[in-house]
Amino acid sequence: MIPLSAYNTTAAASWVACLLRLEIQAGHRCFWSLVWGPHGAIELVEREACLRRGPKVARVWVAANYRRKGLATSLICEAANHLGVDPQALGWELPLTAGGSAIVRRFSPVSFSGCCDAFTLREVLSDPGA
Repeated sequence: MIPLSAYNTTAAASWVACLLRLEIQAGHRCFWSLVWGPHGAIELVEREACLRRGPKVARVWVAANYRRKGLATSLICEAANHLGVDPQALGWELPLTAGGSAIVRRFSPVSFSGCCDAFTLREVLSDPGA
């Protein structure tokens, strides 16, 4: 994993900005308490959403040639540190891509907070590969 602190020059920061995109949103959101089920399925723990104020990871993107090097993980850790929260306390916008699922599992191997509307949640829960 490459620590983002290694990219402390302006040129390096510009280079990294072209390779990574992290969108963190704050505000009141509906967070669903979710667990990882068998075969990667996502299962609902509570039938009621928790309305809370807190950051969620909406998107993380890394250029294809630079994936699998820990850049997204480093970026999320740095963002969580900057926000003063544990990465496990972050919410995650649903639905997740396969890569997104892998990142969420890295930070929250058992359970996590998913953020979406009820319609999207139904789609996520009905898709065993989500």
